[in-house]
Amino acid sequence: MSNREKIFKEFIEASELKSRTKDSYKVSYKYFDDMDKNLLQSTQTEIINFVDEIEGKSNNTKSMILNIAIQIRKLNKRGVDKIFIAKGKYMDGFKLEKQKDHKKKLDTLPSVTELVAHENKLYRDKNWKGYIIVALLRLLSVRNMDLNIGIIAPTRSKRKMKEDDKNNYLVLRKNDVSVIRGDYKTKGKYGVKKDIIRSRKLQNAIKKYVAEKDMEITDEPIWLLSETGKKLKDDSIAKAIRKYTYKGLGEGDYNKIFVSQFVDVKNMKGLKTISDKRGTSLQVLLDSYHLEMPQNI
Repeated sequence: MSNREKIFKEFIEASELKSRTKDSYKVSYKYFDDMDKNLLQSTQTEIINFVDEIEGKSNNTKSMILNIAIQIRKLNKRGVDKIFIAKGKYMDGFKLEKQKDHKKKLDTLPSVTELVAHENKLYRDKNWKGYIIVALLRLLSVRNMDLNIGIIAPTRSKRKMKEDDKNNYLVLRKNDVSVIRGDYKTKGKYGVKKDIIRSRKLQNAIKKYVAEKDMEITDEPIWLLSETGKKLKDDSIAKAIRKYTYKGLGEGDYNKIFVSQFVDVKNMKGLKTISDKRGTSLQVLLDSYHLEMPQNI
């Protein structure tokens, strides 16, 4: 094992990180393979200059590369103050790029009315699977992985879902639909999330979808996105969802449209509802999903 590999291995072992975060850090750390010295032998200026000269990478990527340098050097009690400032420069550049992108999208993304009309059309066309997907995107502001969900019977065991259950469930009950999420991006912060949806149309669509598949609702999940009966793999979820969204939009664009609607009329209650259901902070919604930030809110 090389010294560089040892440094990264020790960092990973000393940190409590999710597998996705570890993979992201590994990708960022790989860039330093071409640096003359490793992160602990190099000065802060050498690290900053090295990252500055990486060609063809966005401000966001360069900020992530510097971030792994900061984390590893902090663990090994090396200075990070200059690197931290350089990372801030790239983050500012990234925010400016994102703002420009948002302004472009403002002219091209559809309205809430168009999304709802598409949703209603799916219902009229009896496209039950598509309707369930886009209805949940609107009603719960869910991310892609939240929709990797299994339809189950309303058993007591599932209503009291355990913290270590890494599945999402759609529970069809007599008077409503319960959505229980044990696998979503911010579960570590918010824990298992449970939402109740009172919608006759959604209840009917779920019943018709299950009947269409010639199945019965039991304790065994009927996976909404699956064509094989098995839970979908993470890298297939986005494509499966875009098959049914308006003009193939992703969940991020759906959320941008709904968030921007509430911000434009300064409806903080509506924004708070999206924040709670999605499992994200109001500030993240405003920074990442609003297409045109007003001057005073």
